[in-house]
Amino acid sequence: MMPETKTPLSAMEKELIINELQNSPVQITIVSFGAKDTASFPEPVIIEANLTPLSVTGNYLFICRNNINSPVNGEKIRVSFYARKLGYYFDSSIRILSSGMCIPLAASIYRREDISKSPVNAKCTLTYNAKDSSINIDCIPMKDYDVFSVQKFESVPEHISENVRKMVRRFVQDSKKGIGGPVGNGLHLIPAARYLCSKLNPTDAIQGRKNPLDLLYLDETRLLLGDRDNSWNLELENEYTATFTFKLSALVTRTVALTCSVNDRLGSDEKKVCAVLKIIGCKEEDKRFLCERVLKK
Repeated sequence: MMPETKTPLSAMEKELIINELQNSPVQITIVSFGAKDTASFPEPVIIEANLTPLSVTGNYLFICRNNINSPVNGEKIRVSFYARKLGYYFDSSIRILSSGMCIPLAASIYRREDISKSPVNAKCTLTYNAKDSSINIDCIPMKDYDVFSVQKFESVPEHISENVRKMVRRFVQDSKKGIGGPVGNGLHLIPAARYLCSKLNPTDAIQGRKNPLDLLYLDETRLLLGDRDNSWNLELENEYTATFTFKLSALVTRTVALTCSVNDRLGSDEKKVCAVLKIIGCKEEDKRFLCERVLKK
């Protein structure tokens, strides 16, 4: 899921949000907390709803305008939405009324953090040429992924571990059949499968802005990037320059430039993709720095 703040909105902030949401139908994104095989909304779903006050209690309900197939009454969900072009979320549960599916507005609403400004000790920018200009894409190290180390099955959250194992086996079998790119030593497959099996809320902190790419794994031979909504469309065989800036101390940074080519695209659906980039160019001193100082080899 996206990075989240722990402090709810103040009463005044919440009131401003409610006033804006009542003016017109609003698009909300909902996803279930339950197991994927029993959840009504195992993946994020966008629904149009109206925010309506309950005169007796003073609370508010989102009344869904879409026809929803068999939602489970009382099922716990996370609801995300935009107001004033900023992303917000709250946790609630489904209620089934005669008018259809409703979602009570929770007492606490939280603002989504801007993932492009998450504090990290390494930054990466992917650059490619487009006509007469260069396009730069921020790549943010994925939270809870040990990007610069070999990732093992033990680091995968338990609730998706079996699905991750199945997906890794499928990647290997596909490669043996000549489907997709070569897997090499396969060290990138676990973070790729973990990313594709995880629920990633598509709601960004700022409406209408493309998400940065998620940096999932790096070694001396390849770079693994996640595109949570396939908005960047990193194409096979295209060449990119990945520029890493490592913060070694409060005053010292080291920049490493890698020339890469996309040699595989892994994806469980059209919206979420992992791009595997083969490193085809790197200065010898930069490669030595990566191996000794970053990858600890």
